[in-house]
Amino acid sequence: MSSNTVETTISSAVWRDRRLVAVMVVIGFLIGLGCGFVARTYSPTVAEASFLLSEARTTPVFGVNDPADQKRVVADQIAILQSPAVLAAAAGNLADITGETLSVNDFEEKLSIRWSADSNVATAAFRGDSEEEAIGGANALLDAYQALLEEQTTANSRAAIRIGDRLLTAN
Repeated sequence: MSSNTVETTISSAVWRDRRLVAVMVVIGFLIGLGCGFVARTYSPTVAEASFLLSEARTTPVFGVNDPADQKRVVADQIAILQSPAVLAAAAGNLADITGETLSVNDFEEKLSIRWSADSNVATAAFRGDSEEEAIGGANALLDAYQALLEEQTTANSRAAIRIGDRLLTAN
């Protein structure tokens, strides 16, 4: 055995293949730079809208609100807000507002709703690819929710008028 064999070390291997290592470092840097640029330019826009949740028939005219009743009202209104009917109407409203067509599932994936049981304020955040889509999505949800509440109010008013008419004609 000869004693003059040189054992390869990492530093000697790097020095021997310095051009290959330099090319790999430059390529890695360029790939990282490109990925960072793409990730930074494609950040979605989020629009938030806060609104008051209320139910007319539980609003007291005189007296104090029961905290348990208030929590139930908020939970009920959030369930209505997240219902398939409201989401379908909101997806349709988005198409009317921005021209963007989203399925109900896609609309729901881009939507997040935050609320507190202690107050009747909810915040809807909609994530869109553009500022117009984000703002349009948040507004589309609020429009759909308001339209549903107006329908319920109209239906309740008509029912009350029918009951009143029946009572008047019965007497």
